[in-house]
Amino acid sequence: MPRGSSRAPLIVRNAKLSDVPAIVELSYRAYEASGIEGYREAAIIGQINTCPEGQFVCVQGDRVLGYCATFRISGELALKP
Repeated sequence: MPRGSSRAPLIVRNAKLSDVPAIVELSYRAYEASGIEGYREAAIIGQINTCPEGQFVCVQGDRVLGYCATFRISGELALKP
């Protein structure tokens, strides 16, 4: 943290189930202008439960500022026509 700054550091970590409400709210705010509905709670819970190592949040203090969802599939499935 820069000298004289009172802000908490930005931290990127794996998402937890306790982050779900903040992720849902963030997604609705992010997609609102484009008319796309944000993520539903069940979808985020499913992502975290299915592939916890691929779900990330960026937090500052106790505030979720960003979310990234990834998943892995087999090469055979990914390369199908």
